[in-house]
Amino acid sequence: MNNKAPGGTHYRAKPWWTGVVNRPSVSSLAMSAALFLPLLLCQCATPKALGRVDEEQAAKMPIMAHFAQVWRSTGKSFARSPLATIRSGFAVSTQRTAAMFGGSVRKSDGKSTGSGAAEESVMPVPGTAEFESWLDQEKLPKAVPGTVKLLVDGGQFFPEFQESIANANRSIDSQTFIFDNDDFGMEMASLYKRKAAGIPVRIFMDNLGTRAAHKVKPKTPLPPGFEPPLFMGDHLREDPNIKLRTTTNPFWLCDHTKLHVIDGRTAYVGGMNIGREYRSEWHDQMARIEGPVVAVLEGVFRDHWQREDWRRNWTFRNTGNEKVTLPAGPVPAGAVPLRVLRTDSAEGKFEIDRALRAGIAGARKRVWMESPYMAEEGLLTALTDAAKRGVDVRVIMPGDNDSGVMEKVNLQSARKLMESGVKVFSYPKMSHLKVTLCDGWGTFGSANGDTLSLKLNRELNLASSAPGLVEDLEKKIFVPDFKVSRQVTPGMAGKEASTLADIAGNQL
Repeated sequence: MNNKAPGGTHYRAKPWWTGVVNRPSVSSLAMSAALFLPLLLCQCATPKALGRVDEEQAAKMPIMAHFAQVWRSTGKSFARSPLATIRSGFAVSTQRTAAMFGGSVRKSDGKSTGSGAAEESVMPVPGTAEFESWLDQEKLPKAVPGTVKLLVDGGQFFPEFQESIANANRSIDSQTFIFDNDDFGMEMASLYKRKAAGIPVRIFMDNLGTRAAHKVKPKTPLPPGFEPPLFMGDHLREDPNIKLRTTTNPFWLCDHTKLHVIDGRTAYVGGMNIGREYRSEWHDQMARIEGPVVAVLEGVFRDHWQREDWRRNWTFRNTGNEKVTLPAGPVPAGAVPLRVLRTDSAEGKFEIDRALRAGIAGARKRVWMESPYMAEEGLLTALTDAAKRGVDVRVIMPGDNDSGVMEKVNLQSARKLMESGVKVFSYPKMSHLKVTLCDGWGTFGSANGDTLSLKLNRELNLASSAPGLVEDLEKKIFVPDFKVSRQVTPGMAGKEASTLADIAGNQL
């Protein structure tokens, strides 16, 4: 891999073991906790919901419920795809060990010595042709033309999305992390069922994320007498016209992607799942995409769909991604270059993290980030390094987080960031956006600022240096969100957390 920036300056990551040797401060107990804690946690969900045989059995035998979830996740994965499951196990072991050491080792001056922190270097300025060329040299996916229409909050996204589904005449491919079983989830299920009577409809959901979400009620009351199905996957399978697949979640890996492709011509990408929280309660964002890049996104869906096909796995046809052929014909007006970036630890893809870290390292004027979960040590180090260079670094976190664990981790991260001059802001309610601007380059999608999204789970982001798109991200997301957010002070973040909490937080 070429790690040299223009002008001969190297940009490389420090090994995760730097500074670990001869540092006995991390006890074996803390190390063990860091490895096993993630087995009880999953982003966008609550720990108590991970295991379920059925409601009555789970209440009487919680241990059996957890064993059932172990089989549902890793056991079935071995049966379906043994080689891919082994690859996933190696990826989880490697990334979690690296995160454990990276999150716990600090020099006496407070600077991180691990976690893959980028060395200071002269990187091309994000948003320039030189920066895009550098990303190409780093073998990141090439930019493909496409139009982008930002849709902020459920009030903008879902009516347009539902209209696209209603008007579809060829095919519907929908992938989501959570397909909730509340009243809005049922409304969407009915819409998919109606369309499946006339055209092919494929729905792909994360099994672990969806089952966990079913145990968490929305904040706003459900309609009187509403009885949710136990599992939305079973409810959708009642319609024989719908083709549905769920992930197996080996070693608790999740597919956190949100991607919908309508008729092969229109795609929706971003952070929203399907459910009432995303429709009307949380602050979130999606984008409508059209143009040649939709073919690439369709290829992403096809890749994820085929991963759960045991016949392809056992005949060894799921080896690598299929080559995508871009459609011929004119590019739509207003199209801009878009990179489709992914995280997929089992396949060795860490494109989102690599591009994000390059953007932060090269920023000269600003790094603005909004994310519900901030925990990955390498990212935190990159942000603090940028602030020390004099860059305007701002981070927006939710003031009312859906996860009590992540709320504590975010406060811990806020302390680290503010110590180095990063400005941290608290959005007045649950903000689920995942958007970053580095000078003239921006990225958005499903990836949070945590180890799960950047190092482990499957994720999907789009990135571009197109001035119009960067301006849209600034004016439609960051400017209004800064306006309503409150800047966090050291006193609001509380006192320093323990080393064990530091280790555990970096596992999330």
